[in-house]
Amino acid sequence: MQKTMGVTQEQAVAIAELIKEQRDAAYAELVEMPKPDPEVLAEFRTASYARRTARRLRLGEFQPKSLTGTPEELAQRYDYAAEYADRVRDVRRLAKTYRKAQTHITNETFAEVREVFHRMKEWLRDPNLDEVTAENILALHRERRRDLGRPKKKGPKIGEGGVLVANGAPARHRG
Repeated sequence: MQKTMGVTQEQAVAIAELIKEQRDAAYAELVEMPKPDPEVLAEFRTASYARRTARRLRLGEFQPKSLTGTPEELAQRYDYAAEYADRVRDVRRLAKTYRKAQTHITNETFAEVREVFHRMKEWLRDPNLDEVTAENILALHRERRRDLGRPKKKGPKIGEGGVLVANGAPARHRG
């Protein structure tokens, strides 16, 4: 059990699962919400802009030429568009946070496995090591090289344990 920044791997996995549940719940709410009024979306810039426009409508500072209904009804449509935009933003943030958490967990797992593997390779120097164990360690070493490729001497680093930092996927075979 490896601890990184005061969090064990089990805790990190539990946190990632909570983030995933929040993301899924926020997405389900977003899917259930009807799309905002196209008339409002035509002028839509940001959620704060929509809220300011709704406030201006209520105060009588703004009256669009295509006003259908009362200013309060139009203000409510602007408020709804702002709420919809906030939900979209929340879903995107949670999805991004979940991807980062998954990448972190993957990198930490590979780093831990890599440490164990390198300790095993040190055993090869032991003169009392039996041949079967030595051959098994070498076979693991060959499989790892086949899957991850040889480490590069120059250029950008792939990441801990041969994992691409960008998406958490194993590095492709370089052969």
